[in-house]
Amino acid sequence: VWCNGEFAGGWVYGYTSFRVDLTPYIKVGERNTIAIQVDNRPESSRWYPGGGIYRNVWIVKTGPIAVSQWGTFVTTPQVNKDIAHIRMKVCINSSKQSDAPIKVKTDIFALGLKGKRGSKPLLSDTAEVLALKKENLVEHTFILKHPQLWSVDSPILYLAVTSIMQDWEVVDSYETTFGIRTAEFKPGDGFYLNEERTILQGVCMHHDLGALGAAINVRAMERQLEMLKEMGVN
Repeated sequence: VWCNGEFAGGWVYGYTSFRVDLTPYIKVGERNTIAIQVDNRPESSRWYPGGGIYRNVWIVKTGPIAVSQWGTFVTTPQVNKDIAHIRMKVCINSSKQSDAPIKVKTDIFALGLKGKRGSKPLLSDTAEVLALKKENLVEHTFILKHPQLWSVDSPILYLAVTSIMQDWEVVDSYETTFGIRTAEFKPGDGFYLNEERTILQGVCMHHDLGALGAAINVRAMERQLEMLKEMGVN
């Protein structure tokens, strides 16, 4: 990846995503040029992998203080039908050190089966960072009564909306979807989901779409999953 003729970074493996910080190379108020070269070398794979960029590319713009890339991590260490303990870690990047405090607020919303967000948050928690470093870690804890558990037949999700506030102004917002469930392998007895023995029925699914090629096609992927589910894959 080049920005305005300067090498900004890259990645040597085509099956994982990567991110390059263009901040040092951007010319504010001017026309900026970003160039990407795909080095598809001969005999670089044991099969034809497809050449070119076949996944989405985004330019991400944030302020000096923002949630890191993939900067949230949700766990549910204690779950039953009556109560769920939710822990959330939030990593925040800052391009400058400061003694000015910031507040990190996370609201938990219910998501319907069709992904519709509830109008009011179910839970909220606020943490404070007193002195900003390059990387800052905050933790939230929640207790949710009567959680709706994620399962194969009812894949219900929740949404965590994290807002970073400085001087009572929201400077960044980040959304994280997650499910609440228990998952356990019991020796000699198999896999248990929400305390119920569940047979895993899966397939080996490749990234390409047959005659459609390697470029991502959302509807084609949905169709694949629909057909697999009809076959009994869970």
